[in-house]
Amino acid sequence: MNCDICSANIPGLEEYDFSCRLMSVDHKQCLQICAHCLLGVMDRLSKHRQKYLRLCKYDDYLRSDEWNVRRKQIIEAAGGACQICGTRYELYVHHNTYIRRGVEAATDLICVCRVCHAKIHDKEKNREANSNE
Repeated sequence: MNCDICSANIPGLEEYDFSCRLMSVDHKQCLQICAHCLLGVMDRLSKHRQKYLRLCKYDDYLRSDEWNVRRKQIIEAAGGACQICGTRYELYVHHNTYIRRGVEAATDLICVCRVCHAKIHDKEKNREANSNE
């Protein structure tokens, strides 16, 4: 059988049942893709997803699986405690910058408690108000 994208021979493909488990449709419509083309497709999908995460509404981003995973990583890396005061209750992950939203570096994020998070935002509001005067 040949790859539907590049026409390369995919050896041994005839041995397997490639029934599509995602949709109950005519499986003759499903693509047969070689490993090389599959990696390219996955890379394009990944880049498309990253672009979506950068451009979607912030609330939608905060509900994404990617953000939930990243949030857990940051809290775990901080030892489950606020990086400012050390409390272990009502933890948030605060963005120091949004320039890499969706693919944040560890330095872009900080684990903080609710009280410290509010203080950070109060300082940011005061800074913005002072710069507008």
